[in-house]
Amino acid sequence: MPIPGMGRLGAPVWDAAMWTRKGKGVDLMSLRKRLTAALLSGVLALALCVPAAAEELPKNDCTLYVGRITGIIRDSEGGVARLTITSETGGAYYTLLISPATVWVDAAGRRMDSGAELKEGERIYAACDSSSRSDDEDSGDLLTACAVVRNVAEEADCAFYHVVSDFAPEKDGGWLITVNSGGMYLHVDGDTTLTDYKTGEELSLSQIETGDRLMAWYGPVLAAIYPAEASPRYLMRLPEAEGETLAEGAALSLVINGSESELAGRYESGVAMVPAAAVAQALGLKASYVKGEEGRVVTIESETFAVTLAIDAGVISGATRIAGAVGATGPLRYGRGAYIEEPGVTWAPAELFRMLGQRVTLEGTTLTIGPM
Repeated sequence: MPIPGMGRLGAPVWDAAMWTRKGKGVDLMSLRKRLTAALLSGVLALALCVPAAAEELPKNDCTLYVGRITGIIRDSEGGVARLTITSETGGAYYTLLISPATVWVDAAGRRMDSGAELKEGERIYAACDSSSRSDDEDSGDLLTACAVVRNVAEEADCAFYHVVSDFAPEKDGGWLITVNSGGMYLHVDGDTTLTDYKTGEELSLSQIETGDRLMAWYGPVLAAIYPAEASPRYLMRLPEAEGETLAEGAALSLVINGSESELAGRYESGVAMVPAAAVAQALGLKASYVKGEEGRVVTIESETFAVTLAIDAGVISGATRIAGAVGATGPLRYGRGAYIEEPGVTWAPAELFRMLGQRVTLEGTTLTIGPM
């Protein structure tokens, strides 16, 4: 179940005073309308942002785990190789695998940490790659940690791990950062501080790019609307994750719904691309194509959500299909736009299927797409 006080997207729930205080980066009239709709539908819940136990919280960027350390395994050089954390309420335990790409963050100090002084009994947050989850009879669930957050102050804003899906200027002079594959908006402006993970130096917000990994410090947000929204006071840009770099145009093997597929993807401009309609059909989704005054449009739909690929505009957006619900995402740019290749195959970023409730992971040249 979700961590107490947390929204369904891994963000703390909205606090009215926060928006009144800042009053920036958001069309308040539009927000009022969305809040009214949320209140009328009975889906608005208010709570504090601090998680109280080690429970799994679904997120698009990673899955958040919170708990106390019960075991530390170090490598020959004294670095942390594995951590075991245990839920404070349910008793479940997880083993976190620490890789060279794992970042260590001091939440209260808003700076890089090394994990050298880590002790058993310490309470931590861990953002983990949910696609890496596997079961081990002796070690509990095995998870690869993207970030380990220490020194968590319960009275302060929470520190959350995100990957930037899109970054664009707003009309008021601020910036809109889209994260969680379109599931959340971060509104930032001149009052937001951005620092570098390794050096601690302050950076310009304009230096943020699509694909960047960020730690964001923010208080309660409104998670009853989609996308959820927050206004961070502090951001930390993390180093690029270490890993294999694929060659431009490299062929990708597809695993769909747990089975190897005859379909194939390709790696273009740093983006995993797939034949969108064919993959959608293999996932049991509906795909359609129209050509109108606004150009060529491909739509992929589940029972609850629809993703629109505006081919000629080069943007991707999404909207809920639930009657009476409020929710839209985009337009998004994934670093490579959708395009149509003769004889009529639409190629699009595989990441768009996250908006339709699918897990998308790329390991080497194997691209896996399937239910979360």
